[in-house]
Amino acid sequence: MMCCSSFMVLPWCQPLAGSGHGNLKLRGTPARQRQKIAWPACARPLPGLEPSDRLCRLASREEAYMGRSAYRRWRDRLPERMHSRAGRFWAWLDMMVVDHGFMRPFFNRPEQVVPGIWRSNQPTPGRLRRLTEQQGIKAVLNLRGESTRGAYALEKHTCDELGLDLIDLHLASRRPPHPQQVEALLQVLDSAPRPLLLHCKSGADRAGLASALVLHLAGGSDDAVRRQLSMRYLHIRQAQTGVLDDFLERYLTWHAETGGDLAEWVQHHYDRAQVKREFKPSGWANVLVDRLLRRE
Repeated sequence: MMCCSSFMVLPWCQPLAGSGHGNLKLRGTPARQRQKIAWPACARPLPGLEPSDRLCRLASREEAYMGRSAYRRWRDRLPERMHSRAGRFWAWLDMMVVDHGFMRPFFNRPEQVVPGIWRSNQPTPGRLRRLTEQQGIKAVLNLRGESTRGAYALEKHTCDELGLDLIDLHLASRRPPHPQQVEALLQVLDSAPRPLLLHCKSGADRAGLASALVLHLAGGSDDAVRRQLSMRYLHIRQAQTGVLDDFLERYLTWHAETGGDLAEWVQHHYDRAQVKREFKPSGWANVLVDRLLRRE
């Protein structure tokens, strides 16, 4: 396991071997304004997947226009400014305002799922320090993946200061996980130092699914496992985020019938395309999650 100064980034958050960045040429703009835009590595499809099935669709929308946005260019330079108090302040302001951090102190605060594993929403530097001092946290699993956000720059800087392992694994809140992502999650849970803090943005959806799998692997009851994805954590299963519940239910049903483990199901029985095709969210719930709560 690597320290934050040489943090781990899992394969689908890096460019595919032997290939360069894909380029997108802007159309309908004056020639002097046209430029090639390098798509972020995490927006590239995995081998064998259709081009539209991207791991970071929302991230690609946010990052693809970085070459044209002064704000994006400014934010991209935040990591190199973490040594200064002013740089940390601007990263904190980006986290609190743009990333909606001002809402997070009021819900989904750190909670122990099983001994040695905690769940939370996006932690602030102060929260990371308190958890390190009070609970002895040794590693952080960031389910949002590596990014240029101020929240990530602060998290990486703080982990570096505290000597914590920072592990970046991108999961989507509105799409079922890829088998490779589940396998990577199992690998992290098996090998990461403990106590371990896992988090996403709001601590409701991706952190809920990871916590449900943690509790299941620890021998928790199916009802207790399902409660990790519930309104208690502001998870709304009627929205597109409910596809994570569908994924979990399919596995729990198969496990109850066969007694097989998660790794076997993911490798040999899980049909991600079928989950995507058959899950139908409610329109009102999507409006609530996407427009009002602004979930990632």
